[in-house]
Amino acid sequence: MKDLERKKRYTRKHLKKMKKQHAIVPIPEDKVLDLLVESKEFLKARDNSNATVRHSFIKNYVKKVKVYEDIIKVIFNINEEVAG
Repeated sequence: MKDLERKKRYTRKHLKKMKKQHAIVPIPEDKVLDLLVESKEFLKARDNSNATVRHSFIKNYVKKVKVYEDIIKVIFNINEEVAG
């Protein structure tokens, strides 16, 4: 029984840590709109054909891409530094 209680405490502690690490932070609508405008301006720009410019643009907004057999997950890097 003690072993079960110990596992339960460990699992709760681990779950709390995981929730904190993967917390979803709401993004204000105005920030999203600003990002979309910036993206649209980038796509219209003449220098976006430069691979270095494209790479920098993607690096600023995409944190990670996970490719699975049936789905692709894109984790965006949206924070005050990029958005503001």
